[in-house]
Amino acid sequence: MEKQILADDMIIIKSLIEMASSFEDADSIIEEFTERTEIEQKLNFLFDHFDVAIIGGSVAEIDKGSELLIKYEAILTTIINRKWR
Repeated sequence: MEKQILADDMIIIKSLIEMASSFEDADSIIEEFTERTEIEQKLNFLFDHFDVAIIGGSVAEIDKGSELLIKYEAILTTIINRKWR
């Protein structure tokens, strides 16, 4: 069961993720404050709480786990790098 997060707490969590200095820091924030540990859970969290989308995909045939990890890393890195724009 996923941890219920209050709206005010979600604003803080999103800000911490956006201001993280690295992918690893942002990933640990998601794990610590949302208790989501599986890549699919984390990816769903990002889709639910950030304005993000995957526009393209890989043409290579890869397993579902690797595909989810690639998407998660791409989206989380994009969120972190937005602060530099």
